[in-house]
Amino acid sequence: MSDLANMFADPNWKPLSPAQNEARKFSPNRGFFNATEHKAAIVIQRAARGDFALSQAALDALIAAEAKAEQVAEAFVVLKERGEGGFIGSLPVREVKARLGKAQPYGGDFGPFWWIDATFKPPGGGLSDDEIPF
Repeated sequence: MSDLANMFADPNWKPLSPAQNEARKFSPNRGFFNATEHKAAIVIQRAARGDFALSQAALDALIAAEAKAEQVAEAFVVLKERGEGGFIGSLPVREVKARLGKAQPYGGDFGPFWWIDATFKPPGGGLSDDEIPF
């Protein structure tokens, strides 16, 4: 597994432009690609409420790119603090997808997304919808 803690200082990691992110429906997440190492990442800044909004389109695109294995050998979800804040953590996209379990994405201005916490899981009260009697 890759250590991406220094990706923001590594000149091989190139961000997608805002227009490229919007065209792919990644916003407000930001895509990054490292052509030297054949790695891709979707970077999510911490939201004002403290969690992270993961774009379904971004996650699906990186999973598909990694599965094709043509230009992307590894793909990751990266969490970072707001603004110029630092790296929080990263996980392979397939592991993030597994941690989402059966959670359904929310609708949003930028398209479907999941709220995830710093453990890359949906935040919650510990009850599944089936366990709630009301």
